[in-house]
Amino acid sequence: MAIKAPPRRLKEDDANRLAEEFGNRSDSLPKQVNVIYKNPKKLDLRALSLDDLAEQIIDIERQSHVLKGQILLEARSRFNADLEFGKWRSEKFSDRLSEKMANNLMHLAKFFDDQKLGKIPVSAAYLIAAPQHEDIADVVYERVIELGKPSLKNVKAIIAELKPSELKNEKLEVNKEEIYQKMDKLSKHELIDFIWNHMNAKTINKLFH
Repeated sequence: MAIKAPPRRLKEDDANRLAEEFGNRSDSLPKQVNVIYKNPKKLDLRALSLDDLAEQIIDIERQSHVLKGQILLEARSRFNADLEFGKWRSEKFSDRLSEKMANNLMHLAKFFDDQKLGKIPVSAAYLIAAPQHEDIADVVYERVIELGKPSLKNVKAIIAELKPSELKNEKLEVNKEEIYQKMDKLSKHELIDFIWNHMNAKTINKLFH
């Protein structure tokens, strides 16, 4: 019978270094979340009001997006190509984590690696960290943080001010998506009636040539 080797004990310098790294990872988390992250048993939830409890749930949920992005970035660094990483993601998470969502999480983690999420809603944070806003992200972030409790609407307004053309494109995309969803619910006969009543004969003929 083989005898297992005893677990390797860390040297004091290594232990101190790892402890410091672990502590640094949680510096960007809210104060109460830090306590939960480092040692859940030390937090007396009974001392928190109902509003405080609700805020903790929201804060932890928001921070989880950044943490997921950090995990995905680490996983991606272990593959030589996006295709290999995508295959791993698909095998591990299937439909629970699409390519688009994974990319959004990683962009979020990259930007908020050096910036604090603060009170920025997750939906607004995703918008700030989006690749198409890379050239204005820092400016948007600085202005958003000054608002105290910003909203997604605030972020969109700032981006529209800095990139006026994007607001127009966004409206077009929203309208196209709404139209697609409505048409997708139509039956075959309803769709035929819609085409017949809203398109002229010349346009209809083009559909079949």
